Amino acid sequence: MKYAIGEIILVVIGILIAVQINNGYQNIKQKRTEIEILKGIKADILVDKIDINTNIIGHNRTKEFSVFIKAYTM
Repeated sequence: MKYAIGEIILVVIGILIAVQINNGYQNIKQKRTEIEILKGIKADILVDKIDINTNIIGHNRTKEFSVFIKAYTM
């Protein structure tokens, strides 16, 4: 009887250890996924920043040209 209880305890301990290892692995996997998502967001923000700056430059050129046209046509 004592032998059976000891075996059950060993099996339960083994299962608990396996669950903890699996949880640790899942946490690492989730962190890696989060890092990849954050890297993608950072890259997108940098592209958006360049696009915004390009749009601002284009807007300023259009504005300057419209001032030039107004001055020329008056």
